[in-house]
Amino acid sequence: MKKNLLIYSMTVIGLLFAGQVMAVVPVNYTDVSQTGDDNFAVQGQAGSGNSAIVSQDGIGNNVGQPAVPGPAVLGQDQIGNDNIADINQEGNYNQANQQQTGNGNTADAMQVGDENFSVQTQDGHNNWAKTDQQSSHNIATIFSDGDDNSAEVLQRTGDGNDADITQTGNNNFAYSKQNGAGNDTDITQTGDANRANVWLGQTHDSSSYDNNTATVNQTGYNDRAEVILTSNRGTTITIDQ
Repeated sequence: MKKNLLIYSMTVIGLLFAGQVMAVVPVNYTDVSQTGDDNFAVQGQAGSGNSAIVSQDGIGNNVGQPAVPGPAVLGQDQIGNDNIADINQEGNYNQANQQQTGNGNTADAMQVGDENFSVQTQDGHNNWAKTDQQSSHNIATIFSDGDDNSAEVLQRTGDGNDADITQTGNNNFAYSKQNGAGNDTDITQTGDANRANVWLGQTHDSSSYDNNTATVNQTGYNDRAEVILTSNRGTTITIDQ
């Protein structure tokens, strides 16, 4: 049974200067649990009051990249204060990366199945990202640059789905839910207070919702886009505004 783990955490707890003790800074919290063979986790935190959790059960799961060749790539890295990151993987050969820079951000990744891939990157303050994949060969990426953005990807039924969300600005919201196989959703929002909601397949009968594509591009302020596809195959929908 082989497990690989690398953790770094930087926190200033207290300073003694001129006979006086400065204020105590909350420490960072890290918890890593791995069950199975050939799992790998690289986790780092710099700042104070951060919390990071990794749980892996299976074979060959990765949080980050091994250091062969070159330096290891941090799988879960937080720089700032009061951030929360959680990765839970069950199955084989899944990979998840989460990077947060700023304060008060939250990232949560759940992958159940085999060979799923998730990347969540947040740069700013008070952002929220969640990925939930419970099949195999699915891909989810979330990128937010700004403050108070929210993004969620749900791919719980069917294999080979791909969802990508990119948000630049503040107070944006994006949601992608895909049931079926081979579906592809791309959401890009630039500006403030935009909303995008994409559902490809509304039930757990995955056979009716295969190979659909939805693309939403919004630039500006307070735009709204909604795509709900209930019973089609091979449909392509594009919204630009």
